[in-house]
Amino acid sequence: MNIQELINNQLAQEQLNRATRERSGKYNPGSLGRCFRLQYFNRLNEVVTNPPEERNLRVMKCGSIFHDIIQTLVLKENPLIQKEVIVETEDFKGYADLVDDGVSDIKTIHSKGFS
Repeated sequence: MNIQELINNQLAQEQLNRATRERSGKYNPGSLGRCFRLQYFNRLNEVVTNPPEERNLRVMKCGSIFHDIIQTLVLKENPLIQKEVIVETEDFKGYADLVDDGVSDIKTIHSKGFS
């Protein structure tokens, strides 16, 4: 087995774990930029019929790694900032990446997204 297969297998297992967890029945703020259909079926805990391709899973994992790096650096600079603070209303449930005087949500994009 080569390294890419090892990575793909691990990410596929992580994706399966996410897909089989019991959802809250609420909208996830992190998915609000995505299509309404995905948001609706995600809230209903429907089985995903078109899961992300292997390459997309790898790209998303890199985004998660950068997210963790950024969060760690910010907290190192100011340890009073709270991280992953749960935010819940009647219809929404999610986590704020960083909270101090305001709320920060860490997102990453491809470098060509700036051009």
